[in-house]
Amino acid sequence: MVIDPSFEKLERELISAYEQILSSHRQETLLQMQALTMREKPIRTAMKAGLGEVRRLVQEAFRSAGIPDPEDRTILFWLGECFATYPWL
Repeated sequence: MVIDPSFEKLERELISAYEQILSSHRQETLLQMQALTMREKPIRTAMKAGLGEVRRLVQEAFRSAGIPDPEDRTILFWLGECFATYPWL
């Protein structure tokens, strides 16, 4: 499989932006990790909405860049970042 260099560049930029957010918002990141384990409906609803917005932004970036199969690439990107950020998942 040949990967388009523009996709690799975009992916690196998205990873870098995500890492900067994690670094600059440490407390929020820790709270997010805790929220992943909570069962209360309002917390789960807020988590789902927040994660959905991040997913939408990543998918739109892929779509705008003309990346083929932006939905699939978003899922792969998201899974890679989740496992990198939360290795115990």
